[in-house]
Amino acid sequence: MEQGDHIALIKGLDYIPYAGGMDIVREIYQLPLGGFSNITNMRPLRPGFTKRYGCAKLNTTADGTNKVVSLYGFSKGKQSEIRFFAQMSDGDVLEATVNPPTVGTTFGSSVYNTTDTGGMLPASWAMINDHGLYCDGTGYPKIFSGNNEYVSGFIVYKGAAAIPDIPQIGEDYSLDVSDGETTTCAVLDSLGVLTDYDAIFIRTLTPANVLTWTIGKANGAAAVAQMHYWNGSAWTAVSGFTDNTAAGGATLATTGATMTWTMPTDQVPKFLFGANGYWIRLSLASGALDAEVEVTSVTYNSNWQTIQNLWDGVPLDAIEAYVYKGASATYEYYSPESIAAGGLTSADKVYFNSVDESIAVYISVNQIPNETASTTMTFKYWNGSSFASVSVNDLTSVSSKSLASDGWVTFVRPADAQPSMFQSSEYFTYWYELSFNQTLTADMLLSIQTMPYYSMQEYGKCFSLSSFKQRAAYAFEKIPGYIAISAAAGPMVLNGSDCAIQDIGDGRANRAVCMKKFFNELLVWQEEKGKDGGCLTLIEGYSPATFGKRVLSTVLGTFSAKSATVIENVPFETADGRHLKITAAFFLSRYGVFQTDGKNVWMISGPVQDYFDPKNASCIRRGYEKEHWLDYDSTYQVIRIGLVAGATATVPNIFLVYDILTGAWSYDILTQPFSCHAEVEAATGQFPVLQVAGGCADGTVYRTNSGQSDVDTAFDASVTMEFDGQGHDLFLDEIVIRVNGSCTLTPYGDTVAKDAITISV
Repeated sequence: MEQGDHIALIKGLDYIPYAGGMDIVREIYQLPLGGFSNITNMRPLRPGFTKRYGCAKLNTTADGTNKVVSLYGFSKGKQSEIRFFAQMSDGDVLEATVNPPTVGTTFGSSVYNTTDTGGMLPASWAMINDHGLYCDGTGYPKIFSGNNEYVSGFIVYKGAAAIPDIPQIGEDYSLDVSDGETTTCAVLDSLGVLTDYDAIFIRTLTPANVLTWTIGKANGAAAVAQMHYWNGSAWTAVSGFTDNTAAGGATLATTGATMTWTMPTDQVPKFLFGANGYWIRLSLASGALDAEVEVTSVTYNSNWQTIQNLWDGVPLDAIEAYVYKGASATYEYYSPESIAAGGLTSADKVYFNSVDESIAVYISVNQIPNETASTTMTFKYWNGSSFASVSVNDLTSVSSKSLASDGWVTFVRPADAQPSMFQSSEYFTYWYELSFNQTLTADMLLSIQTMPYYSMQEYGKCFSLSSFKQRAAYAFEKIPGYIAISAAAGPMVLNGSDCAIQDIGDGRANRAVCMKKFFNELLVWQEEKGKDGGCLTLIEGYSPATFGKRVLSTVLGTFSAKSATVIENVPFETADGRHLKITAAFFLSRYGVFQTDGKNVWMISGPVQDYFDPKNASCIRRGYEKEHWLDYDSTYQVIRIGLVAGATATVPNIFLVYDILTGAWSYDILTQPFSCHAEVEAATGQFPVLQVAGGCADGTVYRTNSGQSDVDTAFDASVTMEFDGQGHDLFLDEIVIRVNGSCTLTPYGDTVAKDAITISV
């Protein structure tokens, strides 16, 4: 029956509203008069019901027999760009060749792959600063920027001597080429060749392999461009460099054109011009630019990259320092902010340490620089058995005098550096040794800061992630019971004062398998283990210094990133009878389906609790937790749920529907069972948001709420109403039905079917 407002059923009774939900837990004779024991393939009209829409394939050629594990729609804000991704059970993440609602042949091509399909979890996806984040439990998180992302740094350097390892001069046009305005620009007038110490340094949030140039005043002079990246030890020419901006032998002559190259596999971050990041160096191999060359914007493209823990760019004070006096063979202890180095001879040494490995140190000479001619520095690190020398770029040296000014001392990261307990130190740290070939100027006081090197190895695999407060939050393998929260607008910065390691739950080390933004805060679910279950934690606060937790449950957790969702505009009745619209989170647990408002948690699955009752044969199946899913369908304002239920099922076989406006439950019987569900932005057509779903073992992605059939298969929709006189006879005089289409009414008496009536309108 479709679009019915009410039904008049029994003489002497008022109309019974044709609305509500099914209850499969109570015996049918216990249901209220006119209650539903079954609602299949229907959607609520409040009051009334309508048959659900069907589904259509979005790829006509299947990706084998793969199951679609999760789906995600990537959509940028500053630039207009839509992408559609499908995580597949063979470990591939596919990017759609065409975006919904357009139907493609094959779904798309692989942008990432893991071979650890046994350990793979339904992926967590997030957006931060127009960059996508991904993790699936098999490795470090991934980050992808898509196309036409504005560069974050653009420095024009024109020098008179060799470019130092950490330059201190240059013209900063970073904002001018990234503000989207044509009235601002970077000025490249008369830029010379690299051998004349001219270059352009460009910083991107992720490693790039395409630059697109919008040129206000084009270059017309003969000049050949070249590109270099930093590999940790030297500026290295990129391979496969193609300059599409060139015309007639002149680079930067064509606006809207690209420079492309092969993505390096060994690019590492570098600290330049006060900022740490992925810098590339564009320079001229020959020629020179015109007297007037202006660039109004520069954007980059990047493919999927593994997240690295980028230093936040703030030097760290060394922990402590010792001065070794060779004449007396004694050690003097100093604070690293004030080391008495005046008069040290070639027989003396300065030792200092840091918690993390260092790739550079900043030495300040305070008010008294070294004035001893021909002073050179020897720099050593502890390798586990001895202090070993490493070659340095000494930027404190002026006119062949080391420590003649403040400056960085940089070096290639030693692969065999080892922490040690040096002298009276009671903890393991990385120790370094400085010595000089000449006697230093008297009364010198040094202070030492370090440039740390951070590795993702200290965190391990990532099980879930999210974004909130313009930060990324990660649940890592090696810090169970905690989440790592990145710096603001820095999803790859997991260090420094603007980051946090926040504890969650009640102290147990259960994996945090799901995180969702909730208002301006963060909900974190830990997996349910043993008889104690899981935990649900709300992370609150304004900054790392004020972050704190509120544990909402020490029993309830969830299964994966696809078994919880947050929805706004949910009806809610307060204890004093007020009716509100709230933001609420809904999630699956082994104990049922639950809802939380960030303060309280309550069960909503009472009418369908058989699927979570271990006494019932149709209870969800242990060991298939990551197959269950729950997601919001905004078209009908319902939650759709897929469960693996019963003793033999291996993919979702029970599909429930929950009306968030009325709290009513119903079923779907799907011709093509779904393994996941998502909402994505439409690329074309009438509707801005579309619903999509993944096939369980058919290598197909579907558009739902589309058409009247499940692909090519028609399906029925039905409602079963129960009438019990509670021991009294019932006399049915009249039933009034309004339908759009046709329906068949089949009365039953004590489960015995009577004559059916078919109505068509």
